[in-house]
Amino acid sequence: MESGLQGLRGTRQRGGKRGDRMGRPVRCGEFLSDIGLSEDMTSLQLMYSAACKAYVEKLNEMWETDGEWMDDGYCTFDVVDLFLSNWELRYVVDNGIDFDSFLKWYDYDMQMLYGIALGKKKARRINIDHWFEGFPEEAKVPKAERERWERDYFNGIK
Repeated sequence: MESGLQGLRGTRQRGGKRGDRMGRPVRCGEFLSDIGLSEDMTSLQLMYSAACKAYVEKLNEMWETDGEWMDDGYCTFDVVDLFLSNWELRYVVDNGIDFDSFLKWYDYDMQMLYGIALGKKKARRINIDHWFEGFPEEAKVPKAERERWERDYFNGIK
């Protein structure tokens, strides 16, 4: 059985349309001008966009994948159907986080979201930096409970 990214490679579907809530394609520069930011701010956005793209290239190299930066107004990174914010992307690259370690945090965080959606009081999200900087094991919700939340969430049980 393959673990980590090896088992997920090739599962991304290319060519899907991305856009605003109405399905219209949106670019970061257009987004900024639409909300009335100046030309100087658009220039700043273009520099930010270039930095995001550089981080994406580095992460693709680190994880040997073909993830892409979504120039969608929120500037999210998409790799094997996982979505990272710019903060998470930067943290992973700057700290050399391997895919399997990242996936442990991502899975935990997703299970916390399921718990929150179900109204579970113990469910609390954890930022990626807190996780990798030594989030105490005793503070984590037990795996069996998190898995139950995930099952209940997908089965529509509250």
